[in-house]
Amino acid sequence: MAKRFGLWVGLSLFAFTLHAAPGPEDVNKSWNEARVYVPASEGFLKSPKDVKLDKPMPVVLFLHGCSGIQAAETGWAPFLRQNGFVVVLPDSFARERPQSCDARTGRGGLFPGVFRFRADELRHAMAQLQSAPWADARNIFLMGHSEGGVQAALTPVAGLRGAIVSGWVCTSPTAPNSGLRTALDLPLLVLDHERDPQYATSPGRHCSEFFGARTNVRQVTLAGEAHNTFQPDAQQPVLDFLNKNLQR
Repeated sequence: MAKRFGLWVGLSLFAFTLHAAPGPEDVNKSWNEARVYVPASEGFLKSPKDVKLDKPMPVVLFLHGCSGIQAAETGWAPFLRQNGFVVVLPDSFARERPQSCDARTGRGGLFPGVFRFRADELRHAMAQLQSAPWADARNIFLMGHSEGGVQAALTPVAGLRGAIVSGWVCTSPTAPNSGLRTALDLPLLVLDHERDPQYATSPGRHCSEFFGARTNVRQVTLAGEAHNTFQPDAQQPVLDFLNKNLQR
């Protein structure tokens, strides 16, 4: 029995190590299988390698939530495309990784290493965008929803024109994920609701608590109880934010 238990523990630790320490090739899968929404087109492309544009265009790099590309992402992406932005959604689940939440029950925290995974994907995507001929490297914006919003709030990545945090209140029972770690001079927009069922343990909390010395920053709290921020009251603030901070 002791031998079987020891073998089980060893295999479990080995499996966790495989998930927790992906190599560069594994990170690249999230980029190679990213959805891309291109202005003046319908639907989406299944990989950035399929993008062909006559000139570089501003980009919104969109990090999806813990369940992958869902309603929030597929609402925002076509809207942003219609307003002149290339939208790139890396697919974290193209990689060898465990599920980090159960969308049916609302349970999270199932994969403790998820934020290292997402940080790797963000850095890799930024490096690819900064050398892509179709991306305007002066105008790369980051938008993240839910789990992706956590990553947007915590990112120290350089080269961004601005960041949008959607569906996250900047407060977590696990203290390392709380607060804002973006550069103080990075333009920032935060979208949330008066009540979000995903954060029932943090009622009434908002990212604005952590704005500190930031000056180019805005919090938009939508009425009611919801998690998905793609709704009319949020659309104009997002466009205003992007257009205000575009380098022309």
